[in-house]
Amino acid sequence: MSGGDAHVNSIAPRGQRAGGWLYAFMLALFLLGAFALHVKREGIFMCPGNGYGNEFFLANCTAADYGEFDHGAFWFGVERAATANAARADALFLGNSRLQYGFSAPATNAWFAQADRSFYLLGFAYDESMAFTGPLLKRMAPRARAYVINVDGFFTDQASLPAQEIMAPQGGLSRTLIKWAWQGPHRTLCPLAPRVCEVAPATYRRIDNGQWTFSGAAPYYNIPREIVPLDPAAVESARVHAEQFLAALPVDRSCVFFVYVWTGRNESANAEALAHATGVQFSSPVIEGLQVFDGSHLDRPSAERFSRAVFADIGPNLQQCLAGRGE
Repeated sequence: MSGGDAHVNSIAPRGQRAGGWLYAFMLALFLLGAFALHVKREGIFMCPGNGYGNEFFLANCTAADYGEFDHGAFWFGVERAATANAARADALFLGNSRLQYGFSAPATNAWFAQADRSFYLLGFAYDESMAFTGPLLKRMAPRARAYVINVDGFFTDQASLPAQEIMAPQGGLSRTLIKWAWQGPHRTLCPLAPRVCEVAPATYRRIDNGQWTFSGAAPYYNIPREIVPLDPAAVESARVHAEQFLAALPVDRSCVFFVYVWTGRNESANAEALAHATGVQFSSPVIEGLQVFDGSHLDRPSAERFSRAVFADIGPNLQQCLAGRGE
């Protein structure tokens, strides 16, 4: 072999190694870009990041690969401050997302401020029921002196899909922690680079009292006049579950209040009949001109009017419970 051949052979491996590193670098950039695009189009960055402040966490982002965080946040105690505030609140509000938006109003804050008592909205999306809320209360051991329950689909033994995933033996702790970890970058990057974040509908939960705020775009509708007639069989089925749930609450039944938050398909007749059958005070004021912002949930002006009317109705008895009666 000539000296020239030896020199060429000694250089070739170094060139091949350089090409290999370049290929690996380009592949890494491609994968990183694909991941970033995926996160933007299907992950948390599909949702706006303008709802955090110092008082809120992201409860739900409607992106395909993020979805619901709220259930796991409380079941696993990931949002420790929120869980602690719910556990020590003087009054707990239970039910679905219609309860959450229906009482996320200044009227709620004002009433409890005047009473010098605390409250927490512990409702959940996906038409959540006592099948999740009951076990959650056992884990939390709340000290509430009064409970306000939106009976809209609450008294059933069927938990929502997010709740089933969270409560399963191979539950969603790891998924919940991953979602929690993503909120840090989302909170930081969206204000710095607004174009990074999209405007898919998102819900933020206030840490101190559980109230929700909505962020994103959604259409508004007037509530249609669809009144569902009384269904005695449905009332009886709900009554059986309601009796079970009420028996587990650590307060007298006089300090439990059933409400029905108005929505497009009104089933208040069943709700009122259930309250009568269980001996629980009921409130669902009839108010003209209420609006829902997505076909289901009261918008902020409607929630303000509705919640103010509810407190005018149940306020005197609720005040007595918060003062100590019924413990």
